[in-house]
Amino acid sequence: MEEHTRGEVRCFIRYILSGVVTTTVNISVFYLTRSVFEMPLLLANSVAWFVSVFVAWITARLFVFRSQRHGARAVFLEISLFFFARLASGLLDMALMYGSILILEFHELTMKVIVNAIVIVVNFITARLIFSGAKRSR
Repeated sequence: MEEHTRGEVRCFIRYILSGVVTTTVNISVFYLTRSVFEMPLLLANSVAWFVSVFVAWITARLFVFRSQRHGARAVFLEISLFFFARLASGLLDMALMYGSILILEFHELTMKVIVNAIVIVVNFITARLIFSGAKRSR
């Protein structure tokens, strides 16, 4: 296996591991905001989404892609692009679920798994694009 390909595989494995952390944070924050703080469902879910996307940015920045951007403006641009990309992939998730289940009447759980796989790949590609700029601008 070529060194470049091995590097990509290692990067993707780090991405998956950070996804496990992010998912754990999302579920934990949701549980705490609902059970302990008794927040309304959608508010609790929104807080959990925001916190987990922030954690995803930190892990992607430091652990997965090892961003070299420094300075308030550069970091603000990076985090803004990251949140925008995650918001866009969330909308893609909603659109694919709506279309495949409510319009095409595919099996719900099967589509959730397929759509999640698509979103994971989209998130990896967009994060790769966002953080690859950091390597060019060292």
